[in-house]
Amino acid sequence: MFKKYFPHLLLLIYIIEFILLAINPTNREVWFIENSVVLPLVLVVIIFYIKNVRLSNISYLIIFGLFYMHQVGAHYMFENVPFNWFNNLFGFHRNNYDRVGHFLIGLLAYPMTEVLIRFKAVNKKWFACFTAVMFITAIAAFYEIYEWINAINVDPVASAGFMGSQGDFWDTPKDMLMDFLGGILGVIIYLSVYRKNMLEQLGCEDVRS
Repeated sequence: MFKKYFPHLLLLIYIIEFILLAINPTNREVWFIENSVVLPLVLVVIIFYIKNVRLSNISYLIIFGLFYMHQVGAHYMFENVPFNWFNNLFGFHRNNYDRVGHFLIGLLAYPMTEVLIRFKAVNKKWFACFTAVMFITAIAAFYEIYEWINAINVDPVASAGFMGSQGDFWDTPKDMLMDFLGGILGVIIYLSVYRKNMLEQLGCEDVRS
């Protein structure tokens, strides 16, 4: 029962988080821009679910984990998120909440690989993994362009908050690298889960025989 309604629980948590963090964000303009990216994606996930295009609970956990993290970043502006425990743990001098967020975006390669294989969009499993990682990396590049276009059309404070570079000249390629590395980990996790499921199915067949 819990597994069946797990996606519903994730959505409920997101709705509650969205309502709470919509109250008095650090910069309302940045909050609107950030949510202009995520809310359409949330609606797409909901529509596909209603249309009975379902993913695994692991995929939904990864997807909504990204949504949760993004809402926190939208509320505080990413560079201002209370994240000192993590930064101090690894000795970072900048707030790396956005870097972790980009890595989590990369993990979307897991559900993307699942979709490609389940719906037979490609014939080879290795090619599905490769396509997912490359697609995630491409989306990361387009997002950086989207950030730049929006940043030049808002006031300077909102622009700096939305870009979140924190004075790092190499912020854009570093963000894309984190997306790529997250994608690699995403497909590794998928292949591990896929192998485990196959072994369990073979075990059940051996018992039946």
